[in-house]
Amino acid sequence: DLYGFWGNAAENEEGSLINATTMHPDGTGVDTMILTVKTEGRPVIIKQTFTWTFDEKQQAFRQTVTDYRVVENGKEQQNKQEIGKSNTVKVRMLFVDNKPNMLELTDEASGERMSYFRQDAEKFLNTLENTAQKQ
Repeated sequence: DLYGFWGNAAENEEGSLINATTMHPDGTGVDTMILTVKTEGRPVIIKQTFTWTFDEKQQAFRQTVTDYRVVENGKEQQNKQEIGKSNTVKVRMLFVDNKPNMLELTDEASGERMSYFRQDAEKFLNTLENTAQKQ
């Protein structure tokens, strides 16, 4: 049920955040985060690839970063310090009409929570393209 395309977005007076995660059945995945601070205007894009495992009994998701890149002012740089970092989160899933609809991930180390919603990849990518064109 974790396989697929998940996303979330938030906006406040300081800026906006769009976060998308794709998890593949082969234990790999990709996170893409677009962070826009209103005073700066231009978005910062963070893209990381990772491997993952899931312990169903413990409901624990473990992620290890395999590549980490930041695009700022049109220039992409790899951040090698992030590569190899791991974290473990507890997973709770909400089902709607017997289908996975929302993930709530709680980081075991910090207690920080993040919610992701199941996304239609094509619609989400169209939203991202429209957002990027407005920048």
